[in-house]
Amino acid sequence: MIDLSRFLENQFYPLETSETNFVEGVDRHISLMEAADPVTYGPQIAAAKAQRTVMMNAISARNAETSQRMASTQAMNNAKDDFVIFMRVSEGLIKYTFQGDTSPQYLDFFPEGLREINEATLVEIEAIMNRTVMKATDYQAQLGGPFLTDCINKRQAFLDARGAQVVNLGETTLLQKGAQSAIQQMGVQMCLNLFAMAANNIGNPAVIDSYFDQRFFQRPEVSGIYTGTNASNQTKTVRSQGWTNEKNIAIINKGTTAFVIGFANAEGVAVGDGPTNQLIPAGETRTFTAFQMGYAPGNAYLNITADDSGAIWEVRVTD
Repeated sequence: MIDLSRFLENQFYPLETSETNFVEGVDRHISLMEAADPVTYGPQIAAAKAQRTVMMNAISARNAETSQRMASTQAMNNAKDDFVIFMRVSEGLIKYTFQGDTSPQYLDFFPEGLREINEATLVEIEAIMNRTVMKATDYQAQLGGPFLTDCINKRQAFLDARGAQVVNLGETTLLQKGAQSAIQQMGVQMCLNLFAMAANNIGNPAVIDSYFDQRFFQRPEVSGIYTGTNASNQTKTVRSQGWTNEKNIAIINKGTTAFVIGFANAEGVAVGDGPTNQLIPAGETRTFTAFQMGYAPGNAYLNITADDSGAIWEVRVTD
């Protein structure tokens, strides 16, 4: 039976393409609607533009916060490194002041020698800083006030940077959720637009190219499954697979007339009779290697050319 519930799914979310591709696909969709029929689809165009603004504002806010988080993380790492370098230099002062690296005072600062400081993680370094400030306070008379001040300042620089990073992490998480929600709602609007166009074009699936540039919404290449509908005499290009001679290509003709498939030297170049171009009859599946279909480094676009009746196809690519 027909699964009617699938028509209620968000066809555009979760994203099966990159966020960049999705945004570009939305822009292209709005442009195509305005060019094809701005009167009939005026409400859909206005709604898509409004939701696009919401989406882009959410994405921009997330990206700005992500940049701040990266900066605060770098500042925290720099503060840690600055403290480590400071203690390496100060190790000589402490060793000289307390006459060697076996004295109780020296071991108060460096219970495991410099190895502990050199190998300390971000989690461990704060405990080492706290211990250093405490011991610098205990031995202020011997090591001097400036040494204690430096210890306190370097610890505070690290704590300030870490605090900023924690705040940025929390804000980034919230803003990422906001961006995802806005993208999801953009997908809902794209579905509404799609259904409006479908209602006006039942039995004419090829018209979809007048309103959607489908390459921006295709699955990532790793899926290896690509589908398409060609209008009369139209040529479409299957997405690049990182082709090699050994790629196995299964071509399924889901339409009612034959189409021709083969490699060409550019996207959209029609393919016809030729030694490596393949005619796929209606309702049949044929499998070839990329080499058998004419693939070569300068001939790397897998094109499908329909006849006067158009074509409906699926291409499956495996190693």
